[in-house]
Order: sequence, then C-alpha cells, then structure tokens
Amino acid sequence: QFLNLFDRQPPNWRTVRLTTGTIPFPNPLDIIATVNPLISPQTVVSDDFQTPYMYQYNLTVQREVASNLSVSLGYVGSIGKHLIQRFDGNTPIPQVQADGSLFTPAGAARRNPTWGGLQTRRLAGLSTYNGLQLSVNRRFAQGFQVQGTYTFSKSLDTSGGLFSEEATNAATGAVNPDNVFNEKGLSNFDVRHAATINFNYSLPFGRSLSGAARQLAAGWEIGS
Repeated sequence: QFLNLFDRQPPNWRTVRLTTGTIPFPNPLDIIATVNPLISPQTVVSDDFQTPYMYQYNLTVQREVASNLSVSLGYVGSIGKHLIQRFDGNTPIPQVQADGSLFTPAGAARRNPTWGGLQTRRLAGLSTYNGLQLSVNRRFAQGFQVQGTYTFSKSLDTSGGLFSEEATNAATGAVNPDNVFNEKGLSNFDVRHAATINFNYSLPFGRSLSGAARQLAAGWEIGS
C-alpha cells in the first residue's frame, strides 16, 4: 500500500500532463516555459499518519442438546480504525441542493484549476463487521458425522481497497474529499448469508470378512 507513496514522490518522480501546445522533441518538458500545462503529481500523502488497528470481540454459547449432538450460537464483531484510504484531493467543490444533497455539474472547475487530480492517501478509513454464527455438530458415532454452519453478517467500510484488482467492480476512491465518511457502505466482500454443511459416513459392509476380502471391501467411507 505504501510502495507508491514513497518511491514516486518529488523530486524523484513527477507526472506532467501537457494539454496544449506543440510538444518539443527530444525535451518535452521545455514546453513548460512557454505554456501553462496541467501538472498532476503522482501521489499526495497526508502527514497525519496513525497506526491502523482493529478491535475484535465475540461471545459464543454452546450446549449439547442430545447424545453426540451439540449446538453453538455466537456473535462476532470487529471495528477497524485508521485504515488507508484513497481519494482525489482536487475535485470540484460540490453544490448543495435544496434537499441538502450534493451535486457536481459536468465540467465543473477543480478547486485549483492549475492542477489535475491529486491522488491522495490518508489513514482515515474505518470498517465495522457484525455477524451471527450458528453451528450444529453431530460428533462421529455409529459411523456417521455431520456438521452444519450458518452465518448472517454485515460488513461496512469507507474504503475496500486501493486498487480495482482487489475486488470486482470495486470503488477505490472517495468521491468527496471533504467528508470521506460519506463513502461508508457495504464492503466489497460483504456476504449477507453463508451456509455450509459437510458429512462423513463409514460404509458398514465388509467388516465381517477377513484376509484379502476384508482389505478390499472394508473401511470405505463416503463424504461431501
């Protein structure tokens, strides 16, 4: 996450987008002396770094409801603070509508029109997770074992990742840098319902055999 922050900073790295004039060759940056180009730094880094951290907590109750059959019910939660967040620090200032919503008209000037987009990193993101977990487990007995789990959960955050490769169709930057908490929404990886079941059964035939026949026929299991 910090690779681009520190190996692409001026004076060692700078991106300049020339939007007007004839580009001189072989020294294209000579055009800066004759035109007013749109200059975009590669990355801007806020200096209010704080260490990211996460609280995790859970409470689970388990009880045996029948011979070899147990049920557990639990709550699992977490809160993440100071997560890395990406946004454009030079967006147009949005207009406030009559209903209080924000609107940015097409073609609106940036806050500083001399500069293009300012790709900014800041440790200001947050996340929350709350989940209800149910598990039923029949311990192995009479050749049979089965386990089922179900989770009902919700994950929210203000920044699911820095790059689109981290999640399909994922937003990787805040739209309005004035209030990054407006970006809070379902996480890229949020799954409301998740259920699994597995079983294993020892097939009963072949146990009374002996010798080679027992080796071939006994001890088979089926599972899924």
